[in-house]
Amino acid sequence: MTDLDQNLIDEFVTISHTANFGKIRQLLIKHPDLVEAESTWGETALAAALHAGQEHIAEFLRSAGAEHICTGACQVTIKRLPNNYREIS
Repeated sequence: MTDLDQNLIDEFVTISHTANFGKIRQLLIKHPDLVEAESTWGETALAAALHAGQEHIAEFLRSAGAEHICTGACQVTIKRLPNNYREIS
């Protein structure tokens, strides 16, 4: 990872909460290491997008190589298992 300005990282993570796909794409093309950078408050852009329910932003970041283990409150679609899931083979 190259040295990135923390203000730039914070801006990128903040924008990832929104639907501003153009700005996210523009910043990521110019600074590819932003994909895994962590804000001053400990959040990555992918975590921000998931937290805010920005699925298209999250998918874009994943396609750019972002990895995430959801440990907080993420607004993602969860497929419910049927009540008899233990019986399904």
